[in-house]
Amino acid sequence: MENAMSDVRERNMTLRGAAKKNSVPYSTLKDRIQGRVVHGTKPGVKTVLSPEEENELVLCIQVYYIFSPFTVM
Repeated sequence: MENAMSDVRERNMTLRGAAKKNSVPYSTLKDRIQGRVVHGTKPGVKTVLSPEEENELVLCIQVYYIFSPFTVM
């Protein structure tokens, strides 16, 4: 994908030509060149919690589970 993007931007190659030469989908290359999709980002919805917040939540749940009345029996 990076080679195809480079071909379009630096070598003035057409989108179709760069897609065919580098064996990448035309529509994907077009989306990246036009800025609809940022190269290197992950697809999907962004997470609500940071990794640190998620780890803290897991720790709280584990502590609650250990001391819950259901596990003392």
